[in-house]
Amino acid sequence: MVIEKVINKLKESYQLDEIDIGEYASIKKFPMKFKIKSFKVGEVGYVSILNMSAMFGLMKMETVVFSPLTVDAPLFSFDFIQAMGNETLLVEIYDLTVNKGKPYPNLVALKDKYNDLPQYELKPCWYDHLRVNGTLSKRGKKLRDKFENAADEYLNEFMNIIKTSDVVEEPLKRAEIKSYVDGLFDKGSPTTEQFNKILGEEKARDMYGKYIFFSIPLE
Repeated sequence: MVIEKVINKLKESYQLDEIDIGEYASIKKFPMKFKIKSFKVGEVGYVSILNMSAMFGLMKMETVVFSPLTVDAPLFSFDFIQAMGNETLLVEIYDLTVNKGKPYPNLVALKDKYNDLPQYELKPCWYDHLRVNGTLSKRGKKLRDKFENAADEYLNEFMNIIKTSDVVEEPLKRAEIKSYVDGLFDKGSPTTEQFNKILGEEKARDMYGKYIFFSIPLE
């Protein structure tokens, strides 16, 4: 599993402490089932992991969201999706930093390295301007091994970015992430619309803010 490799890689450098997320740990709404976990990653920030299955296991999705809060690094997320015989890998990096506009040439080089894999064209979204150059979106058949290699290389580079990023005041970083999360609900996104239907908007906002993106401090 992509998630297992990401978590094991993080454990090599940071202590991971699981957070009790209560009722959000297991969410069921036919035909979908979600399993969610959240961890504190050392003194750097937080990571959330989501497993979703639907259509009696014919569709599966693994998601990892890494939110750095004490260093001015971008927000990083993986999505690995299996459905209808296709496999999709999304590696998305969002410039939710305090000092925006920093280039990440090594991410661009990684994107170019996997240029031979079939492209998955994303629909235009209001947050496209926040995506860092180097974001990867691929879809094809029997590509799991290549996708896992790509995810591993991206994670290694992201950890290098974290280690070389400037220290930042946590409230300032949370404010950047909160602006993005608010936009997901106010301006729309496929996943927030889905969770609004399942949980209701109030609970969906609570879950996203506290346990997925960590824009809201835990009590």
